Amino acid sequence: MECFYCGSPAPVRCLRCRRAICPDHGDGLCVRCEDPAFAVPSPRLFRGVILTSLVAAVLGLWIVLKPSGASEPSLPPASPQPSVAAARPTTAPSPGPQPSPTATTGPSPAAGPIPSPSPGLAPILVRRYTVGPGDNPSLIAEKCGVTTAEILSLNPGLNPTRMQIGQELLVPIESRC
Repeated sequence: MECFYCGSPAPVRCLRCRRAICPDHGDGLCVRCEDPAFAVPSPRLFRGVILTSLVAAVLGLWIVLKPSGASEPSLPPASPQPSVAAARPTTAPSPGPQPSPTATTGPSPAAGPIPSPSPGLAPILVRRYTVGPGDNPSLIAEKCGVTTAEILSLNPGLNPTRMQIGQELLVPIESRC
């Protein structure tokens, strides 16, 4: 192997351009590769940048155009319906006559549908009940003809010991209060 510059025996090659060089014309890099005027990145660096750019572009396109999978379920469009807050078995639908409003009840339905907690149960309609003096969940349940558990399930987070006059609770619309 001869030196690229002088023709003398060359024991090594330039690390950047891979030309054969003698010790007089470089130690690791040849004279031309050490010259600042010719200092350019190696072809390996160019190939690496191009490959990295292509991989990033393909990955970016995949992220933008990936098909929607089963992990992202689509929700049906919301339709205006009466409020739904809890569920009862489908075998006991008996909507009674609408109760007349009293001083402690308000027949206004709650806003917005709330989905049924399990697919085998049908949703029930609810309305608001305004807490009056001396009311507690068991007394309200007795007045309305429902169970205390139904009142508590329709009003998650209700603290029976901290109920206030004028507070609104959800009760089944077919209740008699």
